[in-house]
Amino acid sequence: MDPLEEFILDNREELDRIEEIEQEAIWQRIAGGFEQKTTLRVVEKKISPWQISIGRNWLITMAATFALCIGVGLWFVKGTDTATSPSIPLADFSPELAEEQARYMALISQKKEEIGFDQVDRKAFQEVFEELKLLEDIHGEYLNDLPSYLAKEEVIHTLTKYYERKIRILERLSREMEKHYQQEKRKNEKRI
Repeated sequence: MDPLEEFILDNREELDRIEEIEQEAIWQRIAGGFEQKTTLRVVEKKISPWQISIGRNWLITMAATFALCIGVGLWFVKGTDTATSPSIPLADFSPELAEEQARYMALISQKKEEIGFDQVDRKAFQEVFEELKLLEDIHGEYLNDLPSYLAKEEVIHTLTKYYERKIRILERLSREMEKHYQQEKRKNEKRI
């Protein structure tokens, strides 16, 4: 048999006996602990009418103020950044990039002259012009993000893709214009 079990069986009567608790003595000791005198003095301070009372939630108030300041700062930076970013010359970023851009710009202006881009009826070819506008919007965002790019090869590749797509859209516009004018010519011939 286990020695602990043997001890419990031998001393069963003494262990089962319940001591009486002197409740009055316990309550007197508790009450005596509260009666200790403190040397702290409470001084009432007058609150200025210009003072803001933050209260218990000062941490939440500080966090909200910080978040508001960050939001206003970002809004201000974003507002001034969009006005200045597109004016970054590509030659400052990369001389190869500026040469590539000049070559593509010449191709695009030549294609526009061939089509007569300024005289094209935009309502008849609305879909193509919407696609060009979307491409221009994406390119504008790309130019805004240009200073954050570190890999020049990626920039050149993206810029090349943009100009190639623009040239393809202009070629598509040219084909659709030819098709449209041929259809109108056929309609006019049938009427005569």
